[in-house]
Amino acid sequence: MSRRSDFDFARATRDDEPEIRALVGGLAMPGRVSVRFEREPDYFLGTTIQGDPCDVLIARHQPDGALAAVMVRAERSVFINGEPARVAYIGQIRIAPRFWGRWLMQRAVLEVAELHDRSIPYLGVIAGDNPVALGAIAGRRPPGAPAVARVARLRSLAFVLHDRWNRTSTSLPVEWGKQANLVEVVEFLRSHGRRRQLFPVIEREHLTNGSTYRGLRLEDVRIVRRDGEVAGVLGSWDQSGYKQEIVAGYGAGLHRLRPGYDLLARLLGAPPLPRPGQPIRTAFGCLRCVADDDPDVLRALLTAARERARRQRQSFLLVAFDERDPQLRRLGRPLHVSYRSDVFLGSFSAEDIGATLDDRPACVEIGTL
Repeated sequence: MSRRSDFDFARATRDDEPEIRALVGGLAMPGRVSVRFEREPDYFLGTTIQGDPCDVLIARHQPDGALAAVMVRAERSVFINGEPARVAYIGQIRIAPRFWGRWLMQRAVLEVAELHDRSIPYLGVIAGDNPVALGAIAGRRPPGAPAVARVARLRSLAFVLHDRWNRTSTSLPVEWGKQANLVEVVEFLRSHGRRRQLFPVIEREHLTNGSTYRGLRLEDVRIVRRDGEVAGVLGSWDQSGYKQEIVAGYGAGLHRLRPGYDLLARLLGAPPLPRPGQPIRTAFGCLRCVADDDPDVLRALLTAARERARRQRQSFLLVAFDERDPQLRRLGRPLHVSYRSDVFLGSFSAEDIGATLDDRPACVEIGTL
């Protein structure tokens, strides 16, 4: 592609994969739970879920050729103000520690912008306990960089999967996805998903091609009906075959609380928190869509998806909500661990892209980040 200062930027190839996987899996993200994001056995397996086309950009330091940074740019179709639109997700940014403070993140964004249509908005999500990345995105804008606006604040809830919750019953009929109801499910997601900003525009092949939702089977999707019609959809997405979250350590506060949590978990029939070096076994809630934000439908879906996640041998079911989402206020008080993230849109053509959005809450497919 090109050289900026003492770094060469280029699209990654298969030959780069082992180094990328080592860099991504070796860095721990800060937070109350410090986590390493491994990508075994092949980094590129996880890129298909982020969008199509998906470019993996790398930066190499010259003259030694060391891998300095990696970033993904992936296009996807989502609803914006109720209409299908293309956005370019920017994420999976990892910078080798020896190159921190070199503006590599901002340089990489400018680099990919030179290769693609600048009229497409950029989408990024930054964890609230990652102030360095947050400052790089929302702080001082270098010359030529896109204007950036925060458009939503996500609250991600990792529901603890335990025996007592599994005995929760519902009178609403629940079924799982299959070829016979696939068209009906897709039509429901397209009709009702547009009520959320950034909800994915689902096509039938997305749920059957084995790459867009890699690892998600139709029988992992739970469907609730009212009066015979689809009223809600929620999937339990197991990505452990190509993405692993490994505990690197616990912050001081959570470290002190961990023994009490583990005791409560045993009483409830839930697994304890994993030790450093162990994976966090998490299923991602996906395709969350509830007609009229019906709280009974939402609870029935969560009960069914939680049970599916347990059968997948998971410890948590992670579901993300915009803090403005009325569904968040109707959950009750289930046992969970939560964290916050900020959703940003960037634009090279609109100075305040946030002002172009109406007041619909966002629903970002968190498993694709």
